[in-house]
Amino acid sequence: MKPSLSLHSHLVAAVLLAAVALPSTSAVAQTTDSALNAAQVERINAAAAQRMLSQRMAKAYVMGVLGVNPAQSGEILAASVRQFKANAALLRAANLPPETQRLIALVETQATPMLTAAAAAPAKESVAAVIKSSEETLAAAETAVRAMPALTIPGASLIVLAGRQRMLSQRAAKYFLLYQTGNKTPEVRAAYEKSMRDFEAVQREFSAMSDEFPGIRDNLELASVQMDFFKTAARSIDAPTDAQKTTVARSSERVLETMDEMVKEIATKFTAKEGVAPAAAKKR
Repeated sequence: MKPSLSLHSHLVAAVLLAAVALPSTSAVAQTTDSALNAAQVERINAAAAQRMLSQRMAKAYVMGVLGVNPAQSGEILAASVRQFKANAALLRAANLPPETQRLIALVETQATPMLTAAAAAPAKESVAAVIKSSEETLAAAETAVRAMPALTIPGASLIVLAGRQRMLSQRAAKYFLLYQTGNKTPEVRAAYEKSMRDFEAVQREFSAMSDEFPGIRDNLELASVQMDFFKTAARSIDAPTDAQKTTVARSSERVLETMDEMVKEIATKFTAKEGVAPAAAKKR
């Protein structure tokens, strides 16, 4: 079965698009603060998490279409929708620059087709709209993250990097599962493979920091173990068993849990306590 023209065209554009990059200090909103405060961490993490949730919602939707772990897929989709809406509300209520607020509103707009589909039972005929919406939401969320104030404060870029890793774990699983819906195209395969390469590249970035930030080492190792399970199951991408599909879905969730813990570690290390900047933040 060939994919619909709209889905095929959108996937071609998505695969040709350059990898979403972390913002450079010249490209992001500037601040004179020397350490993150709890509110800044919450806002940065919420904005960064919207990228992951755009992919997790789509992954869970495709799980539902395929009948992969149906009880959990419904829970994942519902929880992701709730968190996406909660993050959007938090960011709307924040005292952010008008342009940043405009970009945050665009994230919600782009997610509307996916949220609409998520309100009903998963249907194969809605997959194209969900995938398209997930890609457009991801692109909008990345732009919004770049516009967040405080990204130049030490530690903020690490939170965004960990958030990118969370997104990539869900994106890889999304495209692996999409491939099983009859969309066995070079574009879907390439998108899956690129997501895996990007994930491993970010793992290497974090590994290079593990001496400076020993607290992240255990989480890195746990994430690597779960991705090994993922990769082993995903080797059968052309004809996976139901068990292998379930392993991919579950291991992507476990990677996500591990990266959530890493974000907490990073935030704890760099968040100012009673107005005093952490020593590590001062050195960076």
